[in-house]
Amino acid sequence: MKKRRPYSIGLNGATLGSPKMEIFLRAAAVAGFDGVEPRLDMLIEARSEDIRTYGLSWFPLNAIEGLCVLPPSILLEQAIKVFALAKKYNITQVIVVPGRGYARESYSAIEILQQLKIIAEKYGIGLLYEMLGFPDAAFNTLDAAWEICQVVHVPLVLDTFHLAIARVPLNSIERLPCEAIGLIHVSDALIAGKQAWEVTDVDRVLPGEGDLPLQEILQAIRTTEYNGRVSVEVFHPKYSLLPPEAVAQDAYARTVALLELSGWQK
Repeated sequence: MKKRRPYSIGLNGATLGSPKMEIFLRAAAVAGFDGVEPRLDMLIEARSEDIRTYGLSWFPLNAIEGLCVLPPSILLEQAIKVFALAKKYNITQVIVVPGRGYARESYSAIEILQQLKIIAEKYGIGLLYEMLGFPDAAFNTLDAAWEICQVVHVPLVLDTFHLAIARVPLNSIERLPCEAIGLIHVSDALIAGKQAWEVTDVDRVLPGEGDLPLQEILQAIRTTEYNGRVSVEVFHPKYSLLPPEAVAQDAYARTVALLELSGWQK
């Protein structure tokens, strides 16, 4: 029986190397996760399994990349396909990621995100916007990301990895209103001895295996009184070589222990 807690914890498909959907759902359920955050490629090749069979719920679909980079016509065309797929599986939220590069200014990015939001609503889909902390990513500060979200009225996805590599001050996180946050991505990372521009997604590992100040970041997030969905999202290739259920169980145990240490049970 799952332990009752005020927050819900999910597993991102990337953590297991984006396996087949049935393998992913089974591994997440056995480990004790409340929900799953699928990757787009997993849904495209999946059968229409009933997620309720596994006692899980859908977290947002991590799917629309390049808001600030791709030509608007291509971005909107891709988004329509994503929204249709999300609707097929009864996934109610989709994450939009700005991308790496500065192809357009903030006013233009806001305009396109507003268009995406209007289209998404026709499919019964809500949007979330994720801040990227890479040096070459568009709007890679918390203030810039929050400004966009305020204008378009969409929640933020806060990622411990991106908050850390962007060196976001803890008090900037603490000042966010609780309702500004729609999802937390949790990962550690192997960054010792690396410059900011040398760090990539493949450096991301499970909590406690890396060098990030995760406890401090999660305590700052908890200060906002956010106590909602938390998803484990790592990309290190070593996990795809291990049994999915073993990785899922390790991810669950490490993340729950970290959250409790950071005061999330209060």
